[in-house]
Amino acid sequence: MPQPYSIPSTSSSSAIINPTSKPDRASGGRGDDEGVPHPKDLRNSSHRRVKDNVEKMLQEPGPDSLPGYHYPAVNASSHTLSYMVPAPPRFCYKYKVGRMYVCSTKNVVSDSGETQLKITCMLGACWPMTFVTMALISAITLFALSGFLPQLGIVWTIATFVVLGTNLISLGLTGMQDPGIVRTRSDVEAPDVKRRWNSRAQRYIRRGEAYCEESQVVVEEMDHFCPWTGTVIAGGNMMYFQIFLTSLCSLMGFIALVCFMSIQARTVKHK
Repeated sequence: MPQPYSIPSTSSSSAIINPTSKPDRASGGRGDDEGVPHPKDLRNSSHRRVKDNVEKMLQEPGPDSLPGYHYPAVNASSHTLSYMVPAPPRFCYKYKVGRMYVCSTKNVVSDSGETQLKITCMLGACWPMTFVTMALISAITLFALSGFLPQLGIVWTIATFVVLGTNLISLGLTGMQDPGIVRTRSDVEAPDVKRRWNSRAQRYIRRGEAYCEESQVVVEEMDHFCPWTGTVIAGGNMMYFQIFLTSLCSLMGFIALVCFMSIQARTVKHK
């Protein structure tokens, strides 16, 4: 019969440990070795640490944080599009939410009767691209039609600026509206089947919500991140994005129509 393994001790007696012994359930499942924590204790400790971090974030927001929209400051990953995008000038925005910049807000009354701040204008994570896209669309349109509009008169000129203005306004509303950022909630208890924990956002994400790595915020009904508009496309600005796409297709068709009508007018005139 094999002898039990003996561990030398500094005292005169030796400690005998049976390797086949099972942990003592009455002692919390730790067994004889008190220096090894139980996995259940590790999970509880991790959950308490996460809960303390979230509560601290709610109680002590950053100096630029918008009340009700507290997100942890996370460095952008090198593979993201917004990695090299600098922040806009400080006078252009009041608060910072993730990697998005709030320019203006207004007070609204919620369903529970509380007064909350609502975002009315903001800049996306790739905010320079909103203005670059506006400049590209305007320059290409005016350059393409500069040689044709004088042949068609004032009516076609007005129609051109109406279609172009509709496209630019819808682009601006897409890039500068709240895409549907989820407010900070204090529900830091264990998640149920309809929620999952997101470590980067430091919160539970419910069904229908998604974390945007570019903008570093949680939004409702996220579709994708559009670099041309400079922001994430979600439930809050989806309607304006669809109007932008529709008006852009209409603008391209209108340019083709103007070119055709101008060439036809020149042909008739020379005859």
